[in-house]
Amino acid sequence: MRANISGLNDVGPKVMSVNSSDLKIPKEFEVVILKMFSEIESIKLMDVESIMMYNPMTFNPIEKFRVHLELNFKEGVTPRYVREEYSKEISNLFLYTFNEHDFVSFHVDSFNIPPIVTNKEKFFKLFS
Repeated sequence: MRANISGLNDVGPKVMSVNSSDLKIPKEFEVVILKMFSEIESIKLMDVESIMMYNPMTFNPIEKFRVHLELNFKEGVTPRYVREEYSKEISNLFLYTFNEHDFVSFHVDSFNIPPIVTNKEKFFKLFS
């Protein structure tokens, strides 16, 4: 879980952890991600941050959520993008899929890339 951060002298956006143990990525959105990024094998929701901000025009509170992800890649495939680019692309895909939820964004915290299997390992696997 993320540490509670209240900003400098309690000025600025308030960031709090959300209990994410019961949360999961919507199935239809997971399907969209896996189809758009064929190199990704699976996605894991790591945790969620709640960010409380204020509308500067009306001073009404606005709560936004940042979902932290771990991406697991298929064997023998390297990522097409860096983490920041995947974060941006997945956030955009979410807006296209659920356009009424513009208060949600995504951040890729980590990649899991399986080690490359050598020809020697492939040979002994086949002939053992």
